[in-house]
Amino acid sequence: MAGTRLQDPGFATQIYAVTITVFIMNITTTWYLTGFICYRLWSSQRRNRATDDYGGYANPGPYSKMIMVLVESGMLYSVTEGIFLICIVAHSVSDA
Repeated sequence: MAGTRLQDPGFATQIYAVTITVFIMNITTTWYLTGFICYRLWSSQRRNRATDDYGGYANPGPYSKMIMVLVESGMLYSVTEGIFLICIVAHSVSDA
């Protein structure tokens, strides 16, 4: 009985819609959070530069490289999910 439900075209359409929705939500959330982290880094570096007595860059701190790795990872994750989403949509369009 379980095999017949999985082969039902209506069920496959519902799963497809949920999959697309989840991927779009994940990509959107990741882009927003990565953007907010980038803004926070930019604004704090700008503030540090403004308070530096010699007009140069202030020491970015011990965690800035680690945060930049997280930002880059978030961007790579978003790009990978976007490519995967495009592949899913392209495959479903070619099947139709």
